[in-house]
Amino acid sequence: METRLLTHRPEAGWSSPLPSGLDSARTLVAAFAPTAYAERDDFWASIAAAFPRSHVLACSSAGVIAGEHVVDDTAVAVVARFERAAVTSASVPIQALEMSRRAGQKLGHALADGNPHTVIVV
Repeated sequence: METRLLTHRPEAGWSSPLPSGLDSARTLVAAFAPTAYAERDDFWASIAAAFPRSHVLACSSAGVIAGEHVVDDTAVAVVARFERAAVTSASVPIQALEMSRRAGQKLGHALADGNPHTVIVV
């Protein structure tokens, strides 16, 4: 497995160039960002452009851990390309709290065919 940890600050951009050479169907990109990043189309477009075949998982966060540091107003992305593990992704919108159970059932059905060994839910 190859991994890279990158940070992004609004005033400075990415800590290093996005490793687009890791893009593959066996790559997971996990991005954690402050809610203000929801409006940063440039940030999301850069991830989409660098990793068009990868599986991108994203979540908002009030503060993120980057290596040994907790940082605010910064996004963190972890890129992991697996040698043998297959990566599958699915998403289900939840419009209201009372729909959570149904959303979980839909997600389970969407992933069941792949017989996953590990499931990450955010």
